[in-house]
Amino acid sequence: MTRLTTVLAVVLLAILLAAPASGQATQNFTVSVMGGIGGSGDADVDSGYDNFGLQGLFSLKLTNNTRFGLRVGQTSLEADDESGLFDADLTWLTAVGEYEYPDVFFDGGLYLGLGAYDLQGDNLIGDESGIGLTLGSTGDFRFTPSLSVRVELSGHFVDFDYGQFFFMGHVGLAYHF
Repeated sequence: MTRLTTVLAVVLLAILLAAPASGQATQNFTVSVMGGIGGSGDADVDSGYDNFGLQGLFSLKLTNNTRFGLRVGQTSLEADDESGLFDADLTWLTAVGEYEYPDVFFDGGLYLGLGAYDLQGDNLIGDESGIGLTLGSTGDFRFTPSLSVRVELSGHFVDFDYGQFFFMGHVGLAYHF
């Protein structure tokens, strides 16, 4: 189990255990775990967009249509090029503001935020870290009042030497409480 997976599991468990003690009204929090694919289109070594990744989400409802959310994730970037196998992991933690809009079949949303990004791996000149921007779109397809399938598309901009633009798509389960 990677360090990120362990940290994500501990944070989500702590949130779930603390939720009943919070005394808040129902449906103010959302926790989600998602898997997905992604990559960078402008990277020095093109890894494509078929790289597997995981993302976790915790969000807090601020008003009827707005939320504050934290997302933590990791995507493995792998590619073959003339210099050999490129293998790196992009890890991020983002803080976002999200606007939600209910629809007949799903609840949609748009978010914008800042993130801390880290790129580590083999065949890099050096590991890179930086602050970046994220922009994304969400869709919650509820099958019970508390559970939904969440779909997210996101773009991330961070000024790395390797590449600046990263795009991802994630799908997973969300628990609303």
